[in-house]
Amino acid sequence: MRIGRFLQFDFVGSLFYCGTWLLIGYVFSHFVTMIASTITRAGHIVVFALIVCAVAYFCYHGYLWIKARRYETVDRVSPSKLKKILETEDSGRNIVVADCRSHGYYDTGARRIKGSIRLEPNLMPRGVQTFPPNSEIYLYCTCIRETTSARVAWMFAQKGLNVHVIEGGLRAWTKADLPTEQVPAEDVVFLPRFD
Repeated sequence: MRIGRFLQFDFVGSLFYCGTWLLIGYVFSHFVTMIASTITRAGHIVVFALIVCAVAYFCYHGYLWIKARRYETVDRVSPSKLKKILETEDSGRNIVVADCRSHGYYDTGARRIKGSIRLEPNLMPRGVQTFPPNSEIYLYCTCIRETTSARVAWMFAQKGLNVHVIEGGLRAWTKADLPTEQVPAEDVVFLPRFD
């Protein structure tokens, strides 16, 4: 094919190709405008939704922070101080060490502070009545900043009980190489098995 003939066919083909798309664009320009407008509106809605989610997130964490501040008033003791208290021979003191973990009793190899009892935090405040008024109660858990034991201790303090939280919880107690014991078999909660 001669170069002149090739250029003629190429020009006609290009003209047909571009013309087809221009014609489609012209015919459907109204729909394209609607689609572009819809995408713009959707973008504004998405941005608004993201802003609402961000505000809700910060408000929720602000609420948690304000709620957690009241637990800072609860008296805290170090594991070493509690060990000294437990070693002190004083028959007049009724000392109770309680494990506030709600999730620490599902493993047959679980350990707890030696001589402690189980206190299910999800049953609060009904569990308050289980302690006589003259008890010295020391609570622990494995949460960050002792969240669960501080919450339970705050509820106990509202009832007028003498309550304290062990700083660092079970991890700090174990790290200090203080005595622990295996959770008794009768306290282990067996989760249902699905075979």
